Amino acid sequence: MLLLTSATAEEWEAAAARAVVPLRVTRMTPGFRGSLARHDLDDGVWVVDARSAAHELARTPRLIDASASDGVLLEVNVHGETVVTQHGRQARLRPGDGALYDTRWPYHLVLPRANASSLVHVPRRMLPLTDGVLHRATARGADDRLTAYGLLRGFLELVLPPRAATSDPAARALATRSLADLVATVASALAGASPTASREALLSAMRVTVERELADPDLSPASLAARHHVSVRTVHAAFALMGETPAAYIRARRLERARALLRDPSLRVVDVAAACGFRELSTFQRAFRRAHGLPPAAWRARAQAAGPA
Repeated sequence: MLLLTSATAEEWEAAAARAVVPLRVTRMTPGFRGSLARHDLDDGVWVVDARSAAHELARTPRLIDASASDGVLLEVNVHGETVVTQHGRQARLRPGDGALYDTRWPYHLVLPRANASSLVHVPRRMLPLTDGVLHRATARGADDRLTAYGLLRGFLELVLPPRAATSDPAARALATRSLADLVATVASALAGASPTASREALLSAMRVTVERELADPDLSPASLAARHHVSVRTVHAAFALMGETPAAYIRARRLERARALLRDPSLRVVDVAAACGFRELSTFQRAFRRAHGLPPAAWRARAQAAGPA
């Protein structure tokens, strides 16, 4: 955990640059005190607990040019008030409310009195959303009437406060995926994304899940549905956008990964099978032969004879 405390504008700007993104203090009350506690998860996802007296901050074009960032922040206001302005919109957050802002674009924050907030940061690359959806989602207030936001707030309050998840690799990976999915769902809801755009976002998210979990032999349309909190029918409808069934896509990705791994002579065929989610070597061999006309070992020999791909 990174813990930073500040008593001056210069210290607070330095703390923000280390724990969040570079920001400029535009107003600060006398006797200011502030603290930032950052808890890192995986893949650039992190949570910052911010406590401060009244002040104002700006993410300016000059700071953006000097400090490139591709992050999306979701603020959950715990105490006090925050006014977020971005893309010509303004959201006033009271305790329990939340809002998104995109660090790639200028924004302005006003904290008119003592404030406590949690900030969830997710890299843009992890969000299966178009820039248009993100643009429409920023600086719009969210509360518990938005189901995904209520889930995210509950996750922060009930799961992450002990921060034990940050020390256990499996729990940290689960927390990372959960927060990224929840932020994406909140953004999509705030933007009022169309059903087609929602299916495209879901499809992108599920394809990322497939890539991450190919080694899991239980990966299936049903597990994707459970993982993304939708029905199996919805999973099939999303993959229909590609003209493919989810089971066929998973099988094709397993075999594509198998081909890549078979080019490594240090890996045994049985290890390749396990790395691609096949419980039984015989099942892997049959599937590979049906797809490529050769068993894995023979395909490897032919590929090595042909030279680098």
